[in-house]
Amino acid sequence: MEGSCSVGHTEFLVVGNGRGFSNIEDAIEKLENLSLIFTRRWQSNQLQQAGKASEEAMICFDHVIGELMRIRDSRKQDPKYASSNFATSMAAVSGRSKPNASQSDVDIITAVPGNAGLPASPLITDISLEKALNKVKHRHPAAMNFRIDADRHVFVFCALSTSGSLESIVELDVLYFCEKCRDAAKAI
Repeated sequence: MEGSCSVGHTEFLVVGNGRGFSNIEDAIEKLENLSLIFTRRWQSNQLQQAGKASEEAMICFDHVIGELMRIRDSRKQDPKYASSNFATSMAAVSGRSKPNASQSDVDIITAVPGNAGLPASPLITDISLEKALNKVKHRHPAAMNFRIDADRHVFVFCALSTSGSLESIVELDVLYFCEKCRDAAKAI
């Protein structure tokens, strides 16, 4: 069709449904931006827009997790993996966790939107990026909340065990988590 301006393959322009990423760095950057948008919208009481940003952020979380865990799995076969920059970045502290989650813990973190935190416990420990990725991957879809600390978006959720039972309560400063993911991506 000479002279036609028809674009037949729009997936090239929008990467399929508009939610794809050309690389892991793009997904991390988008997650950071969505965290900032979410925080601003929540603080401005624009709850519908905050909800949209949150939904998109979960897609980004899933992409970042999938990519970094896939790379970890393929590289762990290498005897030199433990001393690699990638392994070091995956061992960096990226969040905190309270083990042995109970239903009352879930009830506490989900009670008030925007007011979540780890339940009081002497067992709270720092967790590595690798563990944080795994815990976000196995998050309970109905046991998630957040808080905003000094304009920082802190994601709080219940992680499930591989059997599907309550495992732990986790909190991640999303921007700090993204920084650690970026460090891992640079070490690929």
